[in-house]
Order: sequence, then C-alpha cells, then structure tokens
Amino acid sequence: GNCFTGMKTDGAAYVREHNPFISMKNISNNSTRCANIVNADQFEVDLASNDLPQFVFYVPDRFNDAHETNLTHATSWFQPWFDDKLQNVNFTANTLSLVVFDESHGYGVNHIYASLIGSPVTSGANEDTTNYTHYSFTKTVEENWSLGNLGRNDVNAEPFSKFLRVNNINNITSTSSVESLMAKMLDYMRSNLYFNHDIEKTAVMGVIVSFTLHRQ
Repeated sequence: GNCFTGMKTDGAAYVREHNPFISMKNISNNSTRCANIVNADQFEVDLASNDLPQFVFYVPDRFNDAHETNLTHATSWFQPWFDDKLQNVNFTANTLSLVVFDESHGYGVNHIYASLIGSPVTSGANEDTTNYTHYSFTKTVEENWSLGNLGRNDVNAEPFSKFLRVNNINNITSTSSVESLMAKMLDYMRSNLYFNHDIEKTAVMGVIVSFTLHRQ
C-alpha cells in the first residue's frame, strides 16, 4: 500500500482532501489499515486474480473526474473503462456499483448524477422522487453490513435498499464515530481504496464506488 498523505501541488492530479480515509488518524497512524489505500493499478491486479475486496472505493484523478476538464473528457475515459469491467464476471458477480459525483458546479444546493448498477438491483422501473444524499450511500453500507450508525445525518437518510434484493452479510459490531466506521470498513471488509494513476498524482472529485453485497 501507499498511504499517501501529501497535499496538493500545482498541476498535480491528486488533492489530499479527495481521499477521506487518510484523514482518519486511526487509519493514517495504522500501517495495516493505511496499506489498503492503494494505486489504481492494484485494482486491475485484484480484478484479474478475482481477489477484489468486499468494499471498494475507486477514485478517478481530477482530470478524469471532470473537475479540471469537462464531462466530455470524463465520459470518454469512464465509458470504455467501466464497460470493460461489466464484461468481467470477477467484477459483476454479486456486486453493486454506485457511480456518483461529489458535487455539482457550485456550492449551493447540489443536484448530482448517481446510478446503481449490478445484479443486486431489482429489475423494472427504478425511478422515484425520494430525496437522496451522500448519506444515503453511508446508510446503505451501514445496513448491508450491520455496522450501526454514526448518530448523525446518516440516521434519517434514505438508503438505496428499496432498489436492492435481500442482502446483509458479515454482522459487525455497531460503531459510534466516523473514524470507527471507516476503520471497520478497512479491518473487517478488507477494503481497498483505489486512486487513479500514481498515488502522488491522483484525486477524488467524481467518485466511482462499488461494493459487494455478497461474495462467497
């Protein structure tokens, strides 16, 4: 693992603030946990060997995430990259992928694109008018692995469960802090955080997140 903790440098494709896990001291100060923050090349290795962890947080660099470019550039990178993964059973088996951006153009009320893809998603028309936020992702992860909640905005967040088939695996002790939750993701779910390109030159604005609901 790399456990990169550096700050942004001019022209670099990486900004530290886009790597949330490294900001948790019980991760950055723990070499075992921190080792799971890896280069995106490791994702391809794990995929090829059918050794993907149960929770994956994959981040494009800030050019491929459209932060420093535009959606045309981002989609020209993402479509062939993701389409290739969807042809690989090592990626698709029992896996839910959430494709989502972290923000829209400004800092006001954000309306962003998000999509759930994978075999756990129920068939049929899955559109509704429910208000979802990034806490919905947190709530879905908490419910899937019985993590408990943070006692914050995740408590009342609407999870994506209505779109998913019955899941819930690996009953894990409840947590009470952001650091505890994120650390347990690394400890118990053998999570890997993949960053696009060299770890010193990566970023996290538009994020691609996938996690398995059940992997034998």
